[in-house]
Parts: sequence; C-alpha cells; structure tokens
Amino acid sequence: DLQQSMKDATLIAKEIREKTQKLKNRVTVIKAGDVCAGCERSLIGRPFFAHACRHFFHRECLEEAMMPFLTEDSKARLAELARREKRLLSQLQAEERVSSANEALIAEREAQFAKVSSDINAILGADCPMLIDKPFFTDEEYERDRESWQTSLLFENFRNV
Repeated sequence: DLQQSMKDATLIAKEIREKTQKLKNRVTVIKAGDVCAGCERSLIGRPFFAHACRHFFHRECLEEAMMPFLTEDSKARLAELARREKRLLSQLQAEERVSSANEALIAEREAQFAKVSSDINAILGADCPMLIDKPFFTDEEYERDRESWQTSLLFENFRNV
C-alpha cells in the first residue's frame, strides 16, 4: 500500500512538472486592474513579472519575496548583477545625453545590459514565491520543538509515578 502511494505521488509530481513547463510557454494577458502580490499596488508603471499561476510582482517586490528561497550564492550573484545593471543603466543614460557618443559602444553596453537583466530574470523569475515548497520549520526549529516535547513527556511521566 505504501509503495503504491509512493508511485501515485511520483506520477502526480511528474504530471504537475509537465503542466508547469507547458504553462511557462503560455501567453499571459495583464489587465489594467491587476496588482502586485507583494505590495498590492497597480502593476502599471514599474517593471513586473507575470508568473503562469497569475501571481504578479513588481521586480523589487519579487526580489524581496524570493530572498528566503535563494541560496547565499544566489543572493550574492543577484546583488552583483543588480550593481552591474545599475552601473550600465547610468552609463547608457549618460551616453544618450551626449550627441557625440560612440554608437558601437552604446550598442555594446545595451547588449551587456540585456544580458545582465536576463541573468537577473533567470534568478528571480524561475519560480513563483507564492507556490514554492517551503517547510514550516527549519531543521533547527524542528529539533528544538522535538526536544521540548520529549522533555515535557518525561516531566509528565515523572509526575505520574
């Protein structure tokens, strides 16, 4: 019975993964009234992410929501990419104000900016933070609670003697 349950769970998980993959390639229509799941403000006017599950996030709201799910390496990489993106954006803005700016240099910086933005999107947009599996307790919290229950049971058994 346990083996059958495990097989069923594995099949269901595989089915969910396949459906999720198909949803990633689907077009999502954004309505004027759609709001950010993070701050609950209108999406319009700021960069945002639209997940297949119809959860929408402003980029900065998504960054904040994803932090608990990212590894330390991913957090460091995201911070570095954000710094590079900001630097490239200010360089591009400065060059656009100068009429004698080198067009080849601008094109190169635009390509670098697009690559950095794409890398950031890959980190942030991989999963919806509202649907990521996250345990209710960390391993440390679980151990602490388990030990407190064991202590309580020992104390209760001692009182009943």
